[in-house]
Amino acid sequence: MSEKKSKSDIDLQDREASWAEILAEKKFFAGSPFKYRLNQMKKFIPDVISEHVLHTNHLRPMLRYVIKKFGDKQLVGCEVGVADGKHSFNMLYHLNTKRVYLVDPWINYDEFVDTDTGYEHDPETPSKEYRSCMKRVSKFGDRAVVVRKMSHEAISEIKDDLDFVYLDANHKYNYVKRDLELYFPLIKKGGILGGHDFSPKTPNVARAVLEFANEKGLKIKSNWEGDEAVCTYSPRPYHTAVPGYVYGGLIASLIDCHSTGTAAAAAARAQGSPLDDDLPFRYLTASLNVDYIRPTPIGVPLEVRAQVKEIKGRKTVISTTLSANGEITARGEVVAVQVPDQMLEEILAGKA
Repeated sequence: MSEKKSKSDIDLQDREASWAEILAEKKFFAGSPFKYRLNQMKKFIPDVISEHVLHTNHLRPMLRYVIKKFGDKQLVGCEVGVADGKHSFNMLYHLNTKRVYLVDPWINYDEFVDTDTGYEHDPETPSKEYRSCMKRVSKFGDRAVVVRKMSHEAISEIKDDLDFVYLDANHKYNYVKRDLELYFPLIKKGGILGGHDFSPKTPNVARAVLEFANEKGLKIKSNWEGDEAVCTYSPRPYHTAVPGYVYGGLIASLIDCHSTGTAAAAAARAQGSPLDDDLPFRYLTASLNVDYIRPTPIGVPLEVRAQVKEIKGRKTVISTTLSANGEITARGEVVAVQVPDQMLEEILAGKA
């Protein structure tokens, strides 16, 4: 059975327009949803009208995830690729931030690619968007730190360990990959790396994110035992929530990764394809539900078992358990959806 690509599928679970909420060994899942206090409502109403403030239900998926994880904890973050600052405004408005670095050169250059703006068509767009952004974020005072530089040049201006980074800059493959590699080390343990435009319309983003996630991922291997797909994983010492126990994010990651891999392997087995490292199918997570039954001890191998519950067209439902010392500590159900053929071909081919 194929070696799983660990975080690749986790990073796609919401989405056409979000990716990489969770990459590598960074922790996730904690806190509670941020709630507005009543005394904020007077400010909220005029801002909704003038600045297009979004209700939390309509924020971009990664920003909703940051709210879910951190609640009202004070954060330091960074957005790379700011444009007119609308998303920055919502980030500053909805999160309790000590500081958010806003990185964008606001210039035209030959290799710039972004499906959402007209930079490549209108030479005046960068300066117009810079002015709009500055006007928008000025009300947040020194919480908004504007860094008008190329993303690789701005690194030296970031003086904090970051709780989150949101990438939405140049969408060309080499730029996305470079931003991932440069900004990931700036994130503190337990932080979040995310971004925008993981979509069939932007295959370069998808390719860069998948490659980066696979390089940093868990790299679990699974095998069939009858009708069950089974894998074993030994947590690292840093996979700790409280001393002696595995944090919930790793458990969810293992369940998600193993389940999507099981869906791909089941599809391959059904058509008689070999179960090697080059499966002809890839699956993304449409839904992930995990029930934590009891604390999972660290220092022992974890066994993950998955069964196909239902196959309907491109959708496969997987039921999964995670055990330690022979005792089930978590159960999960994953709805996995087969990657469209065109998107898969573009990602694997690395088309520009």
